[in-house]
Formats: sequence, structure tokens, C-alpha cells
Amino acid sequence: MLAGQILFKNLFFYFITKHFNSTKMVKTNQSLLFMLSFLCIFLNKAVDSQNSDLIEMSQECKNSILRPSGETFHLTGKLQKFLDGLKDLANRTYSGDEMALQLVHKMKEAGAPYHMHMFPINMKILVKYYTWDSYDVWEFGELIEETKTVWLDLDAYVTQKKSKSKIK
Repeated sequence: MLAGQILFKNLFFYFITKHFNSTKMVKTNQSLLFMLSFLCIFLNKAVDSQNSDLIEMSQECKNSILRPSGETFHLTGKLQKFLDGLKDLANRTYSGDEMALQLVHKMKEAGAPYHMHMFPINMKILVKYYTWDSYDVWEFGELIEETKTVWLDLDAYVTQKKSKSKIK
């Protein structure tokens, strides 16, 4: 759950419990309207920031694959964080969130996710640097394949949605 969503939920319940039984319902409604307006702006910025974060994370993943550094968990952690963000973006897109759809278009225009354009990946470099065993190679492959599947499904959905809107 995004920090903005948690903040929204907490503030919403605070205002409801604090002001619902009040005789000053007009002021309460104005306060709620102001709060909702503020949170919409805040969430809009958070979602836009998430997209640029996904683009940056993808570049970091690509760089880490091409030039390994640190420990295995640094690389797999970056890949998992990107995958989680991509799944969240996909879920919001599938549920009809227009802002999420726009963010997918921005990612596509930027050529992201960058690390999905690296196939085939030269595993020898990674195996040698990280001294991976077969499990480590499998774990890395699973992260890459799941990311690829989520991205290709999302890309197909967005492309289909775009072609349907042109037909209408």
C-alpha cells in the first residue's frame, strides 16, 4: 500500500470519527472536501514519482546486470523491488486507473523497462562475480521471467486498449 493511501485512510477515519456526530456538518463537509482535494494532489504526485522511480529502478537493474557490484541480495533486491512496483502499476492499470495507464505509456516512450531488452543475459559474468550456485541462477531467472511476463501482459493490455479507443 502506498504511503499516500495509508495517510488517506488514517485521515479519513480520523475526520469521520471526530466530526460525524457534530452539529457543524457543513464545516465538517468543507473540511473533508479540502482534505480529499489535498490528498488527490498528494497521491497524484506520489504516483508520478512512482513511475519515474520505476524507470530509474529499471536502469539500476540493467546497470547491475551489466556491471555487477555488491552482494547477490543487492541485485535480487533491486529486481524484486522493480517487480513489486510493476505489479502495483499493472493492477492499477487493469482496474481502470487512467493515471496508471498514462504512466505505462510514459514508461513505453522512455524504452523502459530497460533490463527487459537485454535478452539473452550473459549469465557467466553474474555467476562468476557472485559465485552463484544453481539455486541462485534459478532465483535470478525467476525474477527476470516474472517481470517479463508482467510487463508483456501489461504492454499487450495497454496496446489493445489503445487500439480499441481508436476504433470508437
